[in-house]
Amino acid sequence: RNGGEIFVGKLLPSLLPAALPVVALLPAYGALCAVNSGYVLFIGRIMPVVLLAVLFCCLVGLTCSAFIHDTARATVTAYLIVAGVFVLPLFAWLAAGEQLSERAAGYLAFLSPLVVALNELPGGWTPVRDLYALHLWTIGAACAGMLAVSWFRLNVLLRQG
Repeated sequence: RNGGEIFVGKLLPSLLPAALPVVALLPAYGALCAVNSGYVLFIGRIMPVVLLAVLFCCLVGLTCSAFIHDTARATVTAYLIVAGVFVLPLFAWLAAGEQLSERAAGYLAFLSPLVVALNELPGGWTPVRDLYALHLWTIGAACAGMLAVSWFRLNVLLRQG
């Protein structure tokens, strides 16, 4: 086996079940748009965030498993990283205008797919909404980086035996 086969063999079993809830909710998104056609635009902007978030979560798990040999430790580490990326920026969003300036809070909060997706809905907060494209590029770059690092690491492990 080569590193690419191992890489795909580790990624696909986690990616397909993770994408299943997104696919399962498509009829609900369709019903929402049928009730109020104004949501088509919002769902169109939320779907890239959701799909990148799914890919990000799977790649964090893959990268952790490439570096941590114990499956339980790799899983816990991946969960902590994902929780940190999704939840910690939420606190900046909640503290905006109180403990943090709106601009600083926006730049801290835009990292969270949860915060970005919530702010794409009607009445969303403008400082995060303005960073939508930056969020997609940042999470996409993180995914590309994790892809490259885990591919390289798995090839190194394969050569070591």
